[in-house]
Amino acid sequence: MKRIFITLLASFLFIFQASAQITISAADMPSAGDTMRLSTTLLLEGIDYEQTGPGQIWDFSNLTVVSQQVDTFVSVSQTPTIYQLFFNNQFLYPHHKATVALKLSSFTSIPGFEITEAYQFLKNEGNEFREVGYGITLAGFPLPVQYQEIDTIYRFPLQYGGSDSSHSLIQASVPDLGYLLIDKFRRNYIDGWGTLITPYGEFPTLKVRTEIEEYDSIYIDSLGMGMPLMRYITEYKWMGNGFSAPLMQVTAEGLTAVATYIDSVRTTFLDVPEVKLQKFDFSVFPNPSTDYLSISYELLRESDVRISIYSIYGNEMKRFANTRQDKGLYNRVLYPKENGFKPGIYLVRLTIDNVPYVKRILLN
Repeated sequence: MKRIFITLLASFLFIFQASAQITISAADMPSAGDTMRLSTTLLLEGIDYEQTGPGQIWDFSNLTVVSQQVDTFVSVSQTPTIYQLFFNNQFLYPHHKATVALKLSSFTSIPGFEITEAYQFLKNEGNEFREVGYGITLAGFPLPVQYQEIDTIYRFPLQYGGSDSSHSLIQASVPDLGYLLIDKFRRNYIDGWGTLITPYGEFPTLKVRTEIEEYDSIYIDSLGMGMPLMRYITEYKWMGNGFSAPLMQVTAEGLTAVATYIDSVRTTFLDVPEVKLQKFDFSVFPNPSTDYLSISYELLRESDVRISIYSIYGNEMKRFANTRQDKGLYNRVLYPKENGFKPGIYLVRLTIDNVPYVKRILLN
């Protein structure tokens, strides 16, 4: 009888531990050498990503892939030397000395200038995980951008029922180029725990809701114009032990919600073949737009090119290009309103050799 009781007790403890809430600590943050494949989807109809509370089951196993990318975290010492002066310098900038850098596959482009070598610099301080700045090469000119007030992304430990907040500020001015300001207020709420199910698998997770109020202002000297924008963003993140990024994140802004999740190699929707992991980005300017959209991109080889505008639900509204183009730089100007588009949020989809790349746009 005693043996049966011990066996039942052990089974109960196993089931309880398997379903119990987890805690996220600094040990779950990224380190140099970490890589992950992320799938992106825009098709979230019928998915309750706002579901909160203890012991939840979030079943997102039917998500459809739109595109994929691979994120790579590198040592700060592997970034360009000029960036290391600002983000790997204990004597001049101890508060901005990063512990890891994320090599960005894309960066919000400034029209008329080529952006390369983009990195996000992060600092794991044990009790906090912080974003200390960026490094970009703008028109061949390396530009380290430090936060004047550092952005605290998480405060540890993350446990169900907890909350925290932070304020951050970036101001950068480059003579003859322009001025950038990002003023951000972040609030974190750990509002759920339970099991997350995605096409990649099933995981015990802690759910973090992040509400962001962000004021962006950019002034471009060559255009003689500025673009102020007030943004309200909500991020829903499912965090798991042993992963250097959220297992899944839904970013909602306005009427648009985009989901990314850790995944294996997939095929994309509409019978798109396996995603090619090439470095590629394209810019859409101005955004928001009132009259026209200028789409700029570079082809590394002769390719089939298709440019379309989609609704936020993934329906193709208008195809503006479907052709084969030689290697080189291209710029295509679209006039959505002349084609019957009303004010609202849309998706610009640039497809290169059947590989889709998507950006969100706002038509005023």
